[in-house]
Amino acid sequence: MLFDAGRICLSVLLMLTAALKMLGASAVLGSGGLLASPVRLSLAVGFEVFAAVLIAMAPPRFAHRFALLVFSALACIAAWAWLTQADCGCFGARTPKGVPLIVDLAVVGLLLCSRGLGQHQLREGFNLLRRHLFMPAGIAVTAGLLAAGGTMWQIERISSPNEIPTWFGDNLIGMWFPLLCDEKFAEAMPATGDALVVMLRPDCEHCREVAAEWESRNAGQRDALSVIGISVAEGRWTVMPNEVSPMPIGAGDEFVITWEDTEEPFIAAPTFIAVRDRIVVGVATGKDASELIETNDWIRKLFGAADE
Repeated sequence: MLFDAGRICLSVLLMLTAALKMLGASAVLGSGGLLASPVRLSLAVGFEVFAAVLIAMAPPRFAHRFALLVFSALACIAAWAWLTQADCGCFGARTPKGVPLIVDLAVVGLLLCSRGLGQHQLREGFNLLRRHLFMPAGIAVTAGLLAAGGTMWQIERISSPNEIPTWFGDNLIGMWFPLLCDEKFAEAMPATGDALVVMLRPDCEHCREVAAEWESRNAGQRDALSVIGISVAEGRWTVMPNEVSPMPIGAGDEFVITWEDTEEPFIAAPTFIAVRDRIVVGVATGKDASELIETNDWIRKLFGAADE
């Protein structure tokens, strides 16, 4: 039957997006988007797996209505992310803007067009529906919880302090700054005192805005700081002591970090990392970083948690 085949396709789509999020957790967490939080990412993966199983196993009429509700909600989230220029992370952090919204709206349209296909099926009373729904719901909840737990485990694994994490976010707080394993970077970072690492991508619009704001905001606050700018191009990070720019500027003291033998951390948005005595004490990424630099005393606020 047409809807039965269609709901299997919807389940596969949800499972695929959940798998992409779980396997690409470092990229999603480093994107600075809606899912750039371990808790939010784990909950999103768990919900998608729960919804996929329930849509595949529930009675057709209930599955149709539940799928319409789920994809309508996802379309609203994707629309909000697109309008606010936030990456929703639905298909991983490198998804072109607007693609999740187009996919969700297409699914909603197809579900509305197929609304009458299953109406003649399973017009059972509440008790019969409950019996048909009890087992699928139990399986769906179990699968969702396992998926959420698996995602948290994956995030813990890629955030191991024994190696360079594949994402730079709140997971760094309290850790020795990872790039200190590079000898040249260790020489550029002061052994004691405060340092601010500013990581910007050449192809990031928000990064260019942050660079434009850099010189005009609170210059006096930066006098007591050692500032290290990093231009984050794929496979080639240009370190610029005392300079902040999304593009290498050709200064004499800049140098390059490459990632031939180690998995490259994914940086998709402006990232500020506050370091004190070589220990990370504060991190701001994505929209938080863009908004932070527009406030007064923003450097003090970034280091504030360590001062309390």
